[in-house]
Amino acid sequence: PGVAPDASLMTAKVFAATGGTPVSRVTTAITWCADNGAHAINMSLGGIRYFTTGLPPESDASFIAYRDAVEYATTRGVVV
Repeated sequence: PGVAPDASLMTAKVFAATGGTPVSRVTTAITWCADNGAHAINMSLGGIRYFTTGLPPESDASFIAYRDAVEYATTRGVVV
């Protein structure tokens, strides 16, 4: 049975076999999912090591790209 037997899943693979990926692949995947009927997007991403304070500065290009992609999805009703 399960918790949501009528739920469907979509996948958007963004990481290479080596484990790395550019930010643009992640943000494109977020947009693609939002545009193709996703109701929720679940991600498990690393990358905090790139920010010396542990939190990204709001002027950081990667932070801005992630923020914009998530805002795009949420304005379309997607829970991220």
